[in-house]
Amino acid sequence: MEGILNYKQIAHLIGTSKKKTPAKLFLRGDLKEKDFSGSKFQFFGNGRFWVLIGDFEPIDKWLKKNEKKVSSFHWEINARNSAL
Repeated sequence: MEGILNYKQIAHLIGTSKKKTPAKLFLRGDLKEKDFSGSKFQFFGNGRFWVLIGDFEPIDKWLKKNEKKVSSFHWEINARNSAL
């Protein structure tokens, strides 16, 4: 059967792939859409409530850079260093 991976191929794929930490950040703050320009994650919202979805690292960097504009936030992490 073509297209089915054996255990060695699966282990290699997991071992060599770039690991990601899928995350959602729910936040409240004084933000505008332009505050997210150039971001490497998805963002939804308007006014004072926003949801950021993507890999933890770029979202966390963005949060640290914009912390003065954020009044409160909540992280939702689905996995850590996941290759899948």
